[in-house]
Amino acid sequence: MVRITELGHLPAHDLMFGFSPDNIADRLTIENWTTRALLRKYRDDVVYIMILRAVEQWNDLSVYLVRASSLGETTCDLSARFLKLEEALAYVNGEDGGAIATGTVAVPAEEYPAGEAAAVSVFTSR
Repeated sequence: MVRITELGHLPAHDLMFGFSPDNIADRLTIENWTTRALLRKYRDDVVYIMILRAVEQWNDLSVYLVRASSLGETTCDLSARFLKLEEALAYVNGEDGGAIATGTVAVPAEEYPAGEAAAVSVFTSR
């Protein structure tokens, strides 16, 4: 069975649109998770971590996907799926004792490699 998860539109702070230090927060909250991300040191890489709301098409269930992206790979094994936003927030902030809490360290936006351009270009016309 093919399982499809509908993400809708990617948020403006998605790495596909390029990196901006303005999108980085010290922690994600109920108020900022839709517009901010975290940076964590994981193994030898800086990882960009964000939460996306999605709908699983096979069961019409709303879920929260934690997406951890690094420069060396699209996602890493820190990515996870949660049924409740509060659980996703606890995980990304390292407050649940999970993989982010035990395997990463917070880093400031200055740690992100310079010169990372967007993976896509957006053109508009009038």
